[in-house]
Formats: sequence, C-alpha cells, structure tokens
Amino acid sequence: MSRLLRQLAATAGTVLAVLVTVFLLVRVLPGDPVEVMLGERASGADRAALVAQLGLDRPLPVQLGDYLRGLARLDLGQSLRYHEPVTTLIGGRLPATLELAGAALALAVVLALPLGIVMALRAGRLAGRLAGTLTLLGLALPGFWFGPLLILLFAVRLGWLPVAGREGLASLALPALTLALGLAATLARQLAANLTETLAAEHVRTARAKGLPPGQVLWRHGVRNALLPVATVFGLQVGALLGGAVITETVFAWPGLGALTVEAIGARDYPLVQGCVLLIAGVYVLVNGLTELAYGWIDPRVRRP
Repeated sequence: MSRLLRQLAATAGTVLAVLVTVFLLVRVLPGDPVEVMLGERASGADRAALVAQLGLDRPLPVQLGDYLRGLARLDLGQSLRYHEPVTTLIGGRLPATLELAGAALALAVVLALPLGIVMALRAGRLAGRLAGTLTLLGLALPGFWFGPLLILLFAVRLGWLPVAGREGLASLALPALTLALGLAATLARQLAANLTETLAAEHVRTARAKGLPPGQVLWRHGVRNALLPVATVFGLQVGALLGGAVITETVFAWPGLGALTVEAIGARDYPLVQGCVLLIAGVYVLVNGLTELAYGWIDPRVRRP
C-alpha cells in the first residue's frame, strides 16, 4: 500500500509540474489569441475589451491560481475559439484517439513479438537479418513521411483504402500502421536483445538439459523473463504514441485529440491547449506508473517490502 501511495504522490507531482510548465509556456510563445479572434484590423478599444473579458490582462499568478481552482472542480475552462467547455471538446475527440492508439498498440505488439523472437533465435542467419532490417526501417522512417507514402500506395494508386477521415475499419488501417511502426520496431529490438541474453542463462540451459520442450523453454523461461525491460520501454512508448498521434492524425485528417491540439495551437486557444496537453501528460504519467506496478507481477524479485 505504501508503495502505491508513493507512486500516486509522485504521479500527482509530475502532472502538476507539467501543468504549470505548459501554462507558462503557452503564454510566452509568440502569437496573440485576441488577434486571432478579432483579426488584425480590430480597434484598440475592441482588443482591450476582449482582453479584459477573457481575463488575460490579469497577472499570470492570478490566472494560474484561477485555473488550478477550476481544475480542482474538473473545470478546464472555456475554449477561446469554439466557445464551448474544454471538457466537452476533448470528450468529443477522445474516442477517436483511443481507437487509433488502441489499434496501433495491438498492431505493434503483434508485429514486435515474432520479429523479436526471430531476431533472437535466428541471429546471424537470413531470417534474423531480414527481421533486423525491417525493425531498422521501422525506426528510420518518420511518420510524417511514411504516412503519405502509404496514402499514395494503398489509397491513390491501388484504391484499396480511404485516403483520410474516420469512416469504419478500413480508414483505421493506414494511420494505425503509421503509428505502430516505430513502436513495433523499438519493442522488437528490445525483446531480441533481452531474449538473447536470457536464453544463454544457466537456468535456461538447465531447463533444456531436463528435456523440456523447446516451446516451453522459450515461453516460460525465455520470453517471460525478457519482458521486464520490454515493459519499461512499452510504458515510455505509450506516451510517445500519443505524442506521435498529433502528426498521424494531422496527416490522415483523423478527428482525434492530436488534430484538436494542432487546431488549438494555431488559434492560440490557451485553455484548449492546456486541456489537451494535460490529458496527454496525465496518460503518459499514469501508464508509466502502472508499468512500475506491473514489475512486481512480471518479476516477483523486484517487489519491495
């Protein structure tokens, strides 16, 4: 229980630090939300009236205090661009992002497991080198280039899949593959390195000497023990996955949280930017906290008294 409380306290502190940092950064970056809302030809009186109406003329500590008090009531404020509650806007876009992220995670695990095992068991052979080359390509190809390439091939040239948008499972394939590529490559290489080391350990040689089937030795004594470092990478990459969704959703016109964040940044919509970043950071920290708690389940040796 004490470990769980320490983890929760650390998570809350990290989220608060991220929140304050984002609050200050969006206000020092170039750009004026009042100018975006009224246009460049607005009079000084109109600009001053809108600044006062939005509360942007108050000192930053006062604005931060009001925002934190609103956050304590689960009130993220009102969008400057859409004139709707931030929670409503995020709630409307969140299902699309969760759908994309879930599909990308599942696809990444499905690709990473066989690639990592082949790289470990067939190291130095053709199959192992081929799997290693595929993972290297997955790491080298950026999403903003790989996504349009998939669109040109499967949507424009072959006509098999939709170009963009969110219209059924067919429209999910290309953005999910784009988002999963880097994660699958990272997990596969991490798994291969750990599995190679684990399979050379003494307890695995003992299991083989006892005559256990190769599949049982691989899964029970090899893959499971190699999963602990992979779980760490997985937790870190889930947060990166949400960050990468900003680019992927923009490329594929996917109506999710990433696209909403880009729109909010372009409009200098402070409350909406803060809400989107807060959610992404919160998920990132939460997943990493759950990953640390999962260590004890994967490997009982790391459990603390």
